Amino acid sequence: TRLGQAPQSYLRFWRMTLAHQDIKRGDRIKSVSYRYGYASSEALARAFQRQFGKAPLAARDETPTLQRRA
Repeated sequence: TRLGQAPQSYLRFWRMTLAHQDIKRGDRIKSVSYRYGYASSEALARAFQRQFGKAPLAARDETPTLQRRA
């Protein structure tokens, strides 16, 4: 849990955590961005960079190919 955090900040953190999991599974960035309420894949990429310090594609590239969705 993230005690003392504003609800909006927690919601942003949680959405990014779920988006990170989906991206690592191999979901398309555009699909993930709309799924979690971002207006574009670029908006998701900026938020992702702020939270994780890397681009969404870098997170996907860290995942072995066998774990990705077909």
